[in-house]
Amino acid sequence: MNNTTTIGGNKRKLANALAMTGMIIIFIAYMFPFIMVVINSLKEKRDIITDPFSWLFTIKGLSFDNFVKAFTQMDFLNAFKNSLIVTVSATVLVTLLSSMLAYYIVRRNNIISKIAFALMVASMIIPFQAIMIPLVSIYGGTLNVLNHRITLIFMHTGFSMAMSVFMFHGFIKGNIPIALEEAAYIDGCTH
Repeated sequence: MNNTTTIGGNKRKLANALAMTGMIIIFIAYMFPFIMVVINSLKEKRDIITDPFSWLFTIKGLSFDNFVKAFTQMDFLNAFKNSLIVTVSATVLVTLLSSMLAYYIVRRNNIISKIAFALMVASMIIPFQAIMIPLVSIYGGTLNVLNHRITLIFMHTGFSMAMSVFMFHGFIKGNIPIALEEAAYIDGCTH
């Protein structure tokens, strides 16, 4: 009968049970739209229109025609290829460029690095929606390069740079000691 080993006792167990119940309710509320999309994707069009909130066991039968139509009519493989090219290219560019800029900002404590970092942090407060329409009008109307992958890669890279530089800056400043670079410099490496 040693109650000193249990911290909080029954009150703590009740609080944990209530917290878990609340988390389950929140999880169900967040997952409900996703579940309804999956359920409606397996219905025929007339079943979706007549009763979009009906469950699968209330309809006549399952239909996988929606997946076939989406795959063929949307040219899914081409869209997937384009998304893969843009995502991989932009991610590689952002990782390379932002890590190099963050390294420069952290290790070179001069006015240029301070201004560059201040501009990067300041640009994070501008929402994409405020820049979207001018960008589309400039790229689409003036330069006529809107429907190209390289333009999309350039835009993704540009919009991701500020946050990436900020994160790399914190990582390099806090986790990479200067002594490591000095040891590499003694071994013949450069910056």
